[in-house]
Amino acid sequence: MHKLTFPIFCKLYNVRDKERQVALSQSREGDHLQVVLTKQGAFVYSIPLNCVLGNLRDELFQKLQITRKDSPCLDAVIEARTGGTDGKYFGCNIRIYPTANMLRGVKGFSHLYGE
Repeated sequence: MHKLTFPIFCKLYNVRDKERQVALSQSREGDHLQVVLTKQGAFVYSIPLNCVLGNLRDELFQKLQITRKDSPCLDAVIEARTGGTDGKYFGCNIRIYPTANMLRGVKGFSHLYGE
């Protein structure tokens, strides 16, 4: 099995619906994100915008699910926003870290940390 090395640099997928495009258009490099692992897949949540931006590729999700059994969340940041010109969809490249601290103390998420 391939071992994951953090930080992980990757592209977001499933970003083309209208709500995600609006959110991506408002996103900036360095914005804090949370990668949330669920039974259905991994989605990437924008902390400043309070919405989902996209998903991770299934292959990466499966590796993270095996590696991160102890925590359903991982910290991430927007590395680069892509597209958005000449009629192209907005996209996003992110960097995922092996930590889960960005939502600590945020109302509605503190239960993830036993608070």
